[in-house]
Amino acid sequence: MKNYWESLSNIEKIRLVISLLIGLFIFLFIVLNWNQQDINFIFLNARLPLSIAIILSIGAGYLLSRLLSYRKSVKKDFEYKILKKKIAELENKLGQNKEIEKQEG
Repeated sequence: MKNYWESLSNIEKIRLVISLLIGLFIFLFIVLNWNQQDINFIFLNARLPLSIAIILSIGAGYLLSRLLSYRKSVKKDFEYKILKKKIAELENKLGQNKEIEKQEG
C-alpha cells in the first residue's frame, strides 16, 4: 500500500483523499437516515429507508440529465458532420479556383 501511495502524484493523492471523504459522508448519510418512510410513487406505495429514497431520486435525476444531454450531443454531432462536409466542399472549390488562377496567370 505504501508503494501505491508513493507512486501517486500530488493531484492523484488529493483526488483519492477527497473520494474517500465523500464516500465516508455518503456512508454516514445512509446510516443516519435509515428510518423507514412511506413513499408514494404515483402508482405504487412503498416503505423505504429515507436515505435509499433520496439516493434513488438523485440517481433518477442524474439518468434523466444524461439522457437529455445525450440527445443534445447527438444533435451537435450531426451538425458537426454537416459543417465539416461544407468546409470540405468550400476547400475543394478554393483549390479549384487557385488552379484556374495558376493556369490563367
